[in-house]
Amino acid sequence: TSSSKTGWSATRDGNYLVISVTNFPKKANYYVKIKKGNLAVSAPWVKIGILRTKKNTDVTRYFKLPKNFTEPALFTVCIKNAKTDAVQCQTITK
Repeated sequence: TSSSKTGWSATRDGNYLVISVTNFPKKANYYVKIKKGNLAVSAPWVKIGILRTKKNTDVTRYFKLPKNFTEPALFTVCIKNAKTDAVQCQTITK
């Protein structure tokens, strides 16, 4: 058996945030939050949706960005496992 690595990516597609997860647990929910700037910036977080893995462990979802997030060149996106509270973050640039 080969071990499959878990991973995720977030990219910007116009006014949408595209999140792809690979080898994530089945039947899990992840809260998707964004904020302007990087993690060190004290901007407020905005929850933009929930990414769900059902039977598939590889999922791609599109989330519409709030109007005030269509302009900034840099923002941070985090996904948080609703069950374990594990958080993973990435910085997105235009």
